[in-house]
Amino acid sequence: MATAAVALLTAGYSAGQIPGPPAATPLLHHGYHRAPILAAVVAPASAAAAALLRTGFPHHMPAPGRPVVRSVPGSDRYVRVQEGR
Repeated sequence: MATAAVALLTAGYSAGQIPGPPAATPLLHHGYHRAPILAAVVAPASAAAAALLRTGFPHHMPAPGRPVVRSVPGSDRYVRVQEGR
């Protein structure tokens, strides 16, 4: 589970590295005093996106060594799946 979080954070960070410089360049023509405005907009937007992703994260994931519980399509029942199947 931790490796998935690290992978998601790395992908998000690298995705921000692509549009970041072209987006900030027009703000630098008159000095650096306007560039923090972009950061002030991006930081809360990133926090909101992280909160949305966190609430949608599957909280029903089993701990290592525990059986996987899956829902049965078309019903409200859940079944345990043996490892290796």
